[in-house]
Order: sequence, then C-alpha cells, then structure tokens
Amino acid sequence: MHDNTSQLSESAMTECRWAWLSQAARCGWWTRLFQAAVRWFHNNVAFHNSIPFITALVFSHGLVEKGVIQFLVVYVTNLWKEDVRLVVILWNVQQGLSQTMSLVLDATSEKWTGPFLMVVISTVSYAAGMWLLYFSTKFLDYNIRNVVLLFILAILPTAIGIGGQSFTLCGFISDQMNQLEKQNPQTQQQKELDHDIDNEKDPNKCIDIKKEKEKEVEQDENMMDEEERAENRMKFWVRIGKLLGALPAFLWFGDMNWSNLFKFSAIVIMVSGFLFACGFRRYHRRKPSGSAFGGAFRVIIAALRKRCLQYPHSPAQFYQNQENECVLWPRDSLFRCLRWVDKAAIVMPTHTLQEQERKKLLFPVAKVEAAKFLLAMTPLLGTLFISSLGEAAGNNFFYLQADQMNRRVEGFKIPFAYVTVTKSFSSGTAILAFGPIIKKLWKRRSKTRPWKPKLGLGFFCLFLSCIAAWLVETRRIDLFQRDGLVDVEGQWVVDMSILWLTPQFWLLGFSQGFSDDGLKDFYYIQAVENRNNFLYWAFPSGTFASIAWILAFQSWFDKTINESRLKDYYVGVAILCFVNLFFYLWACNLSIFDTTTGRRHEGCDSIPGAEEQVELEKPAGLPSNPVLPSIETSIEGVTEVASSLKYKC
Repeated sequence: MHDNTSQLSESAMTECRWAWLSQAARCGWWTRLFQAAVRWFHNNVAFHNSIPFITALVFSHGLVEKGVIQFLVVYVTNLWKEDVRLVVILWNVQQGLSQTMSLVLDATSEKWTGPFLMVVISTVSYAAGMWLLYFSTKFLDYNIRNVVLLFILAILPTAIGIGGQSFTLCGFISDQMNQLEKQNPQTQQQKELDHDIDNEKDPNKCIDIKKEKEKEVEQDENMMDEEERAENRMKFWVRIGKLLGALPAFLWFGDMNWSNLFKFSAIVIMVSGFLFACGFRRYHRRKPSGSAFGGAFRVIIAALRKRCLQYPHSPAQFYQNQENECVLWPRDSLFRCLRWVDKAAIVMPTHTLQEQERKKLLFPVAKVEAAKFLLAMTPLLGTLFISSLGEAAGNNFFYLQADQMNRRVEGFKIPFAYVTVTKSFSSGTAILAFGPIIKKLWKRRSKTRPWKPKLGLGFFCLFLSCIAAWLVETRRIDLFQRDGLVDVEGQWVVDMSILWLTPQFWLLGFSQGFSDDGLKDFYYIQAVENRNNFLYWAFPSGTFASIAWILAFQSWFDKTINESRLKDYYVGVAILCFVNLFFYLWACNLSIFDTTTGRRHEGCDSIPGAEEQVELEKPAGLPSNPVLPSIETSIEGVTEVASSLKYKC
C-alpha cells in the first residue's frame, strides 16, 4: 500500500510539474527564462554519491595545472638562460609527450585496463613526477646539471599524469553519469507513450500513437538523449572541479618559490588520489571494450595484403554487404584513391570464411567503410595540425612574455597565475555563453550539432590571438630598446604591465574552448560508431612539428626573448593560421561530412564511375547478367560465385 501511494504521489507531482511548465510557457519572458534555467539544470547537473571523490581528483588536477604545469616553461628558463631555443624545444617535448600519453592511455584503458585502473596509475605517476621536480630544486644553487637531469627524468611521469586527466578521467566521469542516467525513471513523454500504447488494443492505432509521440519528442528542441545529457553533466563537474582548483592557484601560488610549489602539488595529488580510491565501491567500473582505432588499422593491413585482387563487379563478392553496394562508401571522385581499402571486404575463393576471419583477412563492409571514413578525415586532420602549431606558440612564448613584464599595478602585485586563469575563464565562457547562441543559430540550417562553426570560430580566434600577440610584442620590444629593463622588487623586467597580455590570452582561451567543444560535437555526429580519437593525434604531431618550425627560423631567436625577433615569429604563425581558415572552409564542406542526406547507398547502376571498374573474365557457361545471392542469404552461393572468378596478381 505504501509503494502504491508513493507511486501515485510521484505521478501526481510529475503531472503538476509539467502542467506548471506548460502554463509558464504562456506567461512573461522572465517566467520562460526561469523555465529554461530549470531545464538547463536538469540537462547539465546531476548528483551521485561518487561525485565528491571524483571532484577531489579533478580539483587537484586543476590546481596543479593552473598553478604549476603551465608555468614550467618559466622554470626551464631559469635552468638554461643561455638559449631560449633550448627552453622552448624542451618544453614542446614535454607538452607533445603529454598529449601523446593522453591518447595512448585512453587506448590502453579501452583495450586492457579499464578507465578506473588507468586513472589510479596516472595519479600515482603524477605525484612521482612532482616529487622529482621538488628534488630538482635542491640543486638549483650549486649543481645545475643535476637539476636538468632530474627535470628530464620527471618529464615522462608528469606526462603520464597530465595525459590521464584528459580522455581517461573524463571518460570515467561519463561512465558514472551514464550509469546514473540509466537508473533514472523514464521521461514524461515516454511514460505517456507507454500508457497510451498499453491502453490501446488496436495494433494499427498503437503504431500511429507511437509515431505521433515520437514526432512530438523530435520537435522538442530542448530534449536531449541520454548520452548527450551524460556528456553535459560530465563537463559540468569537470569545470567545477578545475574552477575550484584555479582559485587557490590564483590567490596563493603567486608568492611561493618553486620548491614549495612542487612539494605542495605532490601532497595535494597524493591526498586527492587517496580520496578517489576511497570511493572504490561507489564507482561503476566499465570493462574494457577494445580500441576502435586498432580495428581500422587491421582493416588497412588486410587491404594491403589483398592488394593483388581485382576489384569486384558484383555486390555479392563483398562480405556482409547489407546495402548491396558495388562501390563502398565514400564514392566521391575525390576519394577514389581509397578504393583499395574495399579489398578488405572481398571474399577470397581459396579460403573458407572462417579461415579468412581467423587470419584477419576478411572484414564486413561496415567496418571497411568505417576505416575509409578515418582516412577520408585526413584533410580535417591537416587543419587541426596547422592550428596546433599556433597553440604551441601560445603555450610557450605567451608565458615567456608574461615573465618579462611588470606585474605591479598601482601598488598591487598581480599573481602570475592571472594569465592562466584568464585563458581558462575565456575557454569556459566560449562554451557556456556563446555555445547555446551558436547552437540556436545553427539549427535554422541543420538539426545536427554545430561542430563546423565552432571549429571555424576556434581557428579564427587563434589567428586573432597571434595578431594581438604581435602587436603587444612590438610595443614591448620598443620599450625594451628605449628604456631597457627596470628593477621591480628584485626582478628585471620591461616596464610594461602584464595586463597588456589579456587580449591574446583571452582569444587563445576562446580558440581552445571552441575547438575542443567543436571536436566533441564532431565525434558525436560523425564518428559515433568508431569511438576513437583519430583527429586528436593532430595535436601532439603539431606540437612536435613546432620544434622543426623553430629550428627552421632559428635566426629569429637569441639567448633571451628580449633579444629575439619574436614579433616576426608571431607574424609567420598568424599567416599560417589565416591560410588554414580557407583550408578548413574547404575541408569541412566535403560530402563525407554532410549529415543532412546521410550515406546514400545507391545500386550499381546509379554509382558514377561504376562502369570504369576493372572487368573480370567471365567463365564459360556463366550468364551475362547472373542473379547473385547476398552473403547473408546464402554462403554457399557466394562461395560458388567467388570460385568462378579469376583473381590475378
């Protein structure tokens, strides 16, 4: 009786809530604004008993990242004062290795360990790296060689710790939000749908009711599916944790020396890791599911091993060809060079199907098309590669500029963490404030997520950031050549306020915020089947390539940035980013990214260029237009047809 009463009361409360929202929609703009806020809170905020333990770990990562890691380039500058090129190259190695480890750890957790164990391993490694950096400070006064040696030894464990907080930790939080979403009751629309269908005895009317209700749900722009809601809730808690970590970094870390910074960071990571481990029983630990990128790699290897086979002229020669295709997707003339990948789906007559699958020589058409899609994304990968060169300049030289500028303003000393907090705040503003506006404007053109304008805005803001940095550096060098360095509380700097760097850091944060959010939207729409981070490999590649870029223009760099031609370097990067904008406009409009029509699986007669396929010799007695069975209906028919064809090497 008690359970029935609670269910009735819950149902009554739900009906009242929806009635109130329906009535509020007819009221004034402030009521609709409140209604939108309630809906936003429902879609973006969720509480779980594991949240306090996870937030502690995210807090420590935000604290160390904003207060220590992003300033390590200044610490390296104190080690090698003779050549700024060595400083930037070593820092780029550390950053590129961190970006690489984030992808490697994510693939390892998906294939073997699972996200929870990988988060624990990366946290322990992070603490070890901080302790190595702390011990390196003990030799600062009398043995710089030992300091450099300990710093190099700390690069790898620190990179593992930084890499573990990106995909692996965020994926682990998403698992908790997904599990929480599955435990929640159905939405009110689904309840009404089930109620109407259960009370309707006519099956035809049931189908009509279901279609009508589903259409109503699709027309509701504020509805989110479970995966999107879980993703937004993950982003919310990650941002909250990093914001809480950035505040003490901004307030307290400014006056600490490097020894205390490293020591305090190591202790914070160890304590947060212990708290994270205490919530072991409250977590949903997803088992490894395998790496999708490895599956695409195996498809390419199989296609290379079967490169001698002639291209088939019948859909039945492709394995599990459900759409009856003669030429596999994508079929545009631009991607005709990828048709060799189709051979991974060709059934060979000399081996059985089981043997070909066991030897990884035969893959279904769906997996082959997924592998071709990865290769077809190469133009978009190139745009991200170029943009990562500009981001590498911002993550290196922007902080070196800040180290050589006056932080004393009207008797108040601005913390050095001001620049990182500015970048982080602008990155969050780009997503929270401008994200809904872009989404609303984009829905007038397409119902999909607005990944194209977000990435485009990210690249444009990066270009503007380089222009702003060029203007500030021109002014800074003019003051240096005119007045030289001034002594400000024992530090020799250029008499120019650090606040001049606000525009370039603000634009750099905009660029990173729009780009990251646009990439996540892209994978949600385009690569939801693949579940891999193929495009993210552009960032470590671009970071390592920036080393070659610096060496190519090494005449622009001297012992210090005050004696270097850094403004010329900014101009070169700005020109590269400007050209990249036009390259992106071409790449994002390729037909493979057109989600309005989807994949068009035409028959053989409607495929342009199908008549240009390599003709196979027809054996005697075979009809001119044979009716070939599909692989799913008759395996014996496929084997018989394949054995009648002559494959030549």
